[in-house]
Amino acid sequence: MDSSLKTLNKLASIVSITLCLMGNLIMPTVSETLSLSNHNIGSIYVTMKIGNAQQHLIFDTGSTLTWVRCQPWDHARPHYYAIDPEKILPWLNSSCPSEDPNFFDDKGFCAHEVNYADGTRTRGKLAVETFHVGLEDMLIKFGCSSSISRSSTFGSSTKISGILGMSKGPYSFINQTGGLYGGTFSFCLAPGSGTSTFQRSYVTLGRGLMVSSHANALEMIEGRVAPSLYDVKLDSMYFDDQKINVAPGTFDGGCVLDTGSGVTRFVADAYTTLVELMDKFFYYHHYVRDSDTNNVCYSRLPHAWPVEAPPVWLRFKGISRTVVWMKWGEKQLFDGDSDHKCLQIFPSSDNWSTIGSFQMANIHFTFDLEAKRINFIQDAACEYI
Repeated sequence: MDSSLKTLNKLASIVSITLCLMGNLIMPTVSETLSLSNHNIGSIYVTMKIGNAQQHLIFDTGSTLTWVRCQPWDHARPHYYAIDPEKILPWLNSSCPSEDPNFFDDKGFCAHEVNYADGTRTRGKLAVETFHVGLEDMLIKFGCSSSISRSSTFGSSTKISGILGMSKGPYSFINQTGGLYGGTFSFCLAPGSGTSTFQRSYVTLGRGLMVSSHANALEMIEGRVAPSLYDVKLDSMYFDDQKINVAPGTFDGGCVLDTGSGVTRFVADAYTTLVELMDKFFYYHHYVRDSDTNNVCYSRLPHAWPVEAPPVWLRFKGISRTVVWMKWGEKQLFDGDSDHKCLQIFPSSDNWSTIGSFQMANIHFTFDLEAKRINFIQDAACEYI
């Protein structure tokens, strides 16, 4: 038999075996894996080329619009991450989405103004530019921001130049890619705190990483907090084996998974009860609450043995399983060491809770917009994947 024919037969066998393994799964056209890095506690960013320049964008499942700092080139103060607004294609007002309050007319062009819960505000014109992801080039609508508050995050002294919006909204990055990635992305954050780097963290666009049949499945709840946010059904909480007793309906306001938020915030009643249980635990083990800080921090007395806090359990309403549990250990609850530790969970000023990226470490998440579900696998050891 001719050697080339043997090669073709061998390839055909491999393809046949692969198709059998895939079964009825419909794979998207492309799958790309990008590295994630840590900017500050819980704030993660991805590097992506937009136009002719590399940009460092915060990976934010809570933001609909992708936006980047734009400013004219200034030889006296060069900002390598800025996009020149004179070299992009702006949206005309005729294409401005009237149903979105963040968009408005600015002298015949479509403009945006977005306000975030932490006080960040950005404003500028909407535009179209080429986003380079792996081997793919895509024209994406984004915000060309000329005004950004909170310079500590987006100022000239940092490499962060904007936000990669990954929410369910129609103008998010994942939705604008259409069927290219099948409306699906996965991410896993290796442990990291303070200014340390999230080692080997990643986000995969598409279904490149198959989800285990043992994964927990959560339904994306519609319309409780905002249509674009990833809201799931939080049912109850436990501190070790003690249920955190709250009034019926406490968690009905919603629970949002938001990588753009560094820390987790629980509705006030649940947060207060959780801290009371932690106070009792640490007092019993001879730790004292710090009085010179606004955070909940504990210091070990000299004669006391070091101790780790019991886990916090979150009980969700799932899809494939009636009850789904998420467990948070010491490293997902506290920043610090055995002598001094500060709780990285805070009270919410709203009637909903938010799970931030600090508490998402070592959990493999897959967001599937088409199936309207979020899968997660606990204790994923992200740094080894």
